[in-house]
Amino acid sequence: MIIGIDCSSKEGGLATDEKTFYLLQWVEDITAKIDELGIDIKDIEKILITYGPGSFTSLRIGLVTAQGLAFPLNIPILAYSTFLAMVEDAPCGDLFPLIPARSKVVYASYYRKTKEDVKEVFKNRIFSIDELISYLDVNSDDIKGPIIFGEGAEKNRDFLNKKGYSISSCSNNSIACSLFKLYKKNADCIINPEGPLYLSSSAAIRKRNEAEIEIREMTEADINDILEIEKDVFPNPWPYEMFYTHFLSDTCIKVVAVLYGNVVAYLIGCQEDSKFHLSNIAVSRMHWRKGFGTKLLSYFLEKLTENPGISSCYLEHRVKNEAAFELYKSLGFTYRGIKKDYYKKGEDAVVMEIKC
Repeated sequence: MIIGIDCSSKEGGLATDEKTFYLLQWVEDITAKIDELGIDIKDIEKILITYGPGSFTSLRIGLVTAQGLAFPLNIPILAYSTFLAMVEDAPCGDLFPLIPARSKVVYASYYRKTKEDVKEVFKNRIFSIDELISYLDVNSDDIKGPIIFGEGAEKNRDFLNKKGYSISSCSNNSIACSLFKLYKKNADCIINPEGPLYLSSSAAIRKRNEAEIEIREMTEADINDILEIEKDVFPNPWPYEMFYTHFLSDTCIKVVAVLYGNVVAYLIGCQEDSKFHLSNIAVSRMHWRKGFGTKLLSYFLEKLTENPGISSCYLEHRVKNEAAFELYKSLGFTYRGIKKDYYKKGEDAVVMEIKC
């Protein structure tokens, strides 16, 4: 026989076929449920499992549990994306399955599903709810009636509804059952994974990471890493030539934030007479909500005070990006007005400024 295990949240799920599902109070209860059902481990031919994204602790416990069952008898473990399992039974359309990460932060993927196939637009991203709404708003011409569902959607239902987005009733209770359908259609999987897919570290690791960030001058070698972040974060990313031009300019400040040798954030701005224009700042999605943006901006503003010829610094951000507005306001920037049709597709920009 084959069993399916969903360990994407603290409430574990066990399935014995496409239709038979047992919701458990805790992931740790999986082995007890198997015993309760009278399943002989020797009769298990394969174990299907969700390997992430999901709860940091539950993913780890779920995989260890599966390995404890499988390894003594050489039972293969087939690990599938939680998101693929979620969209398997979802209706056709623009699908946004959400899994809770932290308060007002979700793991998200975007699939376009038709009767013929499922096309992946992006997967395994981390969004604050504000950032997700901004993405949906910016791409509203292409995304018609997004189907937003999952535990992450339910936890943020009130806020999403307030912004005009409804929540679908697609149920997470069938994730373990959906694993059987993925198996039958030979969907992509990892056989005998060594560890689960973590998109976000545990609280202890996040705290440690914040303390070890290094801010330094940008080098030419950093540009390719920066481009990867740029393309992932912005709907209309700068090209390589734009970054290279700024890199060569003597009137620009170009800094990056580095974690364990990897560029995780960057900031670029240039002097314009007595003013300074902060033209680009971004943090890798994998490291949002860790304070990196605040640290980078604080470093930059302190650096500006070294130039007595600069009287103020200004920047633009999308009107709908409330998270950016609050961040800049917390550092002393004030509202200065609106630039009409500043971004592509006619989106307006908020102008903010700070005295130096």
